[in-house]
Amino acid sequence: MVRLVDRLFLSASQCIPALAGKEARVNTQVQGEANADKALALTLSVQSLEALHGELTRRFPEAGSSYWRIRSWGLVNWQPIYLALICVYQLHCVPTSLGRMKQTRTQDYVAGYELEDDAWQAGNRDQLIYLAGCQLNQIFSSSKETFIDLFGGKPVMYQALLADQFIESLVQATHFSLLCREQLVNDLPLWAKILNLPLVAMRGLKCERNEVRFIRHTCCLHYQREGGDLCLTCPRHKSKKKNSCSN
Repeated sequence: MVRLVDRLFLSASQCIPALAGKEARVNTQVQGEANADKALALTLSVQSLEALHGELTRRFPEAGSSYWRIRSWGLVNWQPIYLALICVYQLHCVPTSLGRMKQTRTQDYVAGYELEDDAWQAGNRDQLIYLAGCQLNQIFSSSKETFIDLFGGKPVMYQALLADQFIESLVQATHFSLLCREQLVNDLPLWAKILNLPLVAMRGLKCERNEVRFIRHTCCLHYQREGGDLCLTCPRHKSKKKNSCSN
């Protein structure tokens, strides 16, 4: 019988080849230690976060500090989000080790992870969302505190960026056939509640016939890179359109 952790690794790499995982040894010594909670929840070490931010600074000096910070934040979050979605919508089980996953940094990108094959929890979809969301909260909260200490920025900014990234990931998950449009619409409020996501981001989600579209509330600032352009979901497209109409 194929283990759930192996099914997760296979499903994740089939959805996104860069989402390649390997099994980590269960660390029983640190579990339950309150003073280790923050370190456990950091999916990248402080040294790796600083190196990631530094590499982005070196490669894209023209983009500016806001871009380096925002790009680093998005890179740290994308893998935990997709793993949680695959667990909830495809495996219908959530590992208790999700909040202790460790990620791999290669130069200016984050891809690859290690995950312990610890206990797995089943339940209905609402229960699974709660189980996965609580562990994601653990990851995001620790990362946010560390980012503010290292790179500055306000908590509300990080939450706004996270909301956009999470909704974009849900939309992309419909393209991977992990969930349908109706599930996305029905489940998003529950995800947002558990993850403390600002509801304003949900206004950018539009469901028209068989198409789901999303316009971000925040800007990733990719256009500030040399040769960069506005992303398809960028809110600045709307601003440019308004300006063109007024001229």
